[in-house]
Amino acid sequence: MKNMTVWWNFRVLLVLFSCYYRYLFPVLTCLNVWRESWAMRYVFDDCTLDTERYELRRASVRIPLRPKVFQLLAYLITHRDRVILKDELIAHLWPNQFIGDTALKSCIMTARKAVGDAGRAQRIIQTLHGHGYRFVADVITDEPTPPAGSTGPVPSRVSAPPALDNRVATGPVAVTPLTTPWPLEREHKQVTALCCRLAHVATLATRLDPEVMHALMQEVFALAQATMQHYEGTMTHYTGKGFMALFGAPLAHEDHARRAVLAALELQQRLGAHRPAPPLPPDVSLNACLGVHTGPVVVGPLEGDTQRLYTAVGATTHLAIRLQHLAAPGTVVLSDATYRLVRHEVQSKAVGSLTLPGSTVPVAVYCVRGFIQRRAGVSGRGARSLSRFVGRAQELAILHQRLAHASQRQGQVVGIIGEPGMGKSRLLYEFAQSLSGRAVTYREGHCFAYGRATPYLPVRDLLRQSCGILEADGPEDITRKVHESIQKAGVTSAAALPLLLQLLDVPIQAERIDQISPQARRSRTFALLWQVFLHDSRRQPLVVAVENAHWMDATSEEWLTTLVERLPTAAMLLLVTYRPGYRPPGWSSPPSPRSHSHGSCRMRVSRWSSPWRR
Repeated sequence: MKNMTVWWNFRVLLVLFSCYYRYLFPVLTCLNVWRESWAMRYVFDDCTLDTERYELRRASVRIPLRPKVFQLLAYLITHRDRVILKDELIAHLWPNQFIGDTALKSCIMTARKAVGDAGRAQRIIQTLHGHGYRFVADVITDEPTPPAGSTGPVPSRVSAPPALDNRVATGPVAVTPLTTPWPLEREHKQVTALCCRLAHVATLATRLDPEVMHALMQEVFALAQATMQHYEGTMTHYTGKGFMALFGAPLAHEDHARRAVLAALELQQRLGAHRPAPPLPPDVSLNACLGVHTGPVVVGPLEGDTQRLYTAVGATTHLAIRLQHLAAPGTVVLSDATYRLVRHEVQSKAVGSLTLPGSTVPVAVYCVRGFIQRRAGVSGRGARSLSRFVGRAQELAILHQRLAHASQRQGQVVGIIGEPGMGKSRLLYEFAQSLSGRAVTYREGHCFAYGRATPYLPVRDLLRQSCGILEADGPEDITRKVHESIQKAGVTSAAALPLLLQLLDVPIQAERIDQISPQARRSRTFALLWQVFLHDSRRQPLVVAVENAHWMDATSEEWLTTLVERLPTAAMLLLVTYRPGYRPPGWSSPPSPRSHSHGSCRMRVSRWSSPWRR
């Protein structure tokens, strides 16, 4: 009996130990890790990050932070022993959400500003181009509530990793040091090279003081860098007269030719509007000569360069340099290869020819005057003849069925979901073509991967089409057309015209709207847009298509939500295309092809499946 008791006691102890190590010990370990990683005070530079009080102090002054920015700082500092990939940061900050790089970059910039870091020096948060970010400042950690009897901070057992020497003395771009894990392998890539040369740099150099000239070139390079980065281009080479930038490498983009042309046109506008201090001589301007060419190159970092610069080698870059010398001041010149990729999107004219190395046949070069319409997707796809449209009869029938309900003032919403290349844009194109000759108005707005930080980007397309605004229209013509449109819509508010003109980036005297709070201004803008579109739908049914909503900016998402809320009694059909993983805000309903009472549905576009299969 005694042996039996001992045996049962032994079994009970064994079960208790098993439960402890299997269940309780991991929990206690996790709690300890949580305590060590979150309930800590991190001291670096002149800053203190207190994760228990949820605050950041710099030089003993409390710095207010948005929750996402605080989470970003805390995550980087607790994982400072390694490089944090962009995807990992996005997944941590926005779990189960479709968020692009723009939101992350905004958080990084805000965090750097809060801790007194600079994008060039990067003393605290280092950007590892093509990889991610790393917290590189020396850190001292201490408990937020020291034990009784202690007179100061209790140093942590965790030592800070050695800080990387990533300081750059001068220059507009912070380049990556040798410790950056950039791949050394050379790659053959199809890219678009943009070469820029200031038109009057020699005159400026002779008429300006050297220090003033140096400061001016720094301003120009900073302006150019901001423009190139907006379209995710990489500046690779600087000279005393200009620079070279690549699109399509190291970041690959299917529309690198379009991005390069857009960057060139925007840079011309920004240089024309820039007013340096001290002012330039009256007979000299900051006009630039830009050349753009698309072709194959060998790209990669220079292995022997201490700064590990990213470079491109090949005839493509040399031809881009030749094109910039052909460009007149204030113009953008394209090679025939680039022109073929964007010719359906730009206004241009032939300005001469150029003989390529190894060939005796001259090829045409073109001067760009402006964009006709921006489109998403692969550059040049619109230039090819369309294949026969087959296999989408059911989808087209559903769209026409929804349009019939919308014509009876039963507003409809259709979300068209599909992976890239599955034919979402082609379906909209064929639907628009099928409306030819019918009393239906069709308008479309486009979202772009580089436009997530631009408010109202797809809405601008729709408003310009509604008002009949052309790319060649100047501020006076745009003002007149917008004024006529709001008058026809029955809008009499004095602030209506400035609000819509500001949305279209037309210079205005903003005294009337400066006193309106941002929230009230946004609400009034949404209401004005609704009045304009509603007036169009009363004349005849209106189809509003928004392509690539997964790239939509936050303001346009809010507008889309309010539009859906107002649709039920309007003769309007809203079509929204997006990729799987994105959820349109404010509306989402399961497929229901047999019922139209709710007015919204989702249609999945795939290669073989039914449009209603999820």
